[in-house]
Amino acid sequence: MNRSRFIQGLKSDIQLSEKERRRIIRNSIKKYPWKLKCTVAMEEFAELQGVRGKEQRR
Repeated sequence: MNRSRFIQGLKSDIQLSEKERRRIIRNSIKKYPWKLKCTVAMEEFAELQGVRGKEQRR
């Protein structure tokens, strides 16, 4: 994943129609299995949780 591109997308004002969103999701699922995506998401959440816990201990 290109993190800088992802962050730029979050900060932008891009407006997608419901049809465009569904097409993007459908293509994403075709390209990578959903179980792989879930595994990656769980790893990212665990990393965020670790950083959050570290910040709270300060």
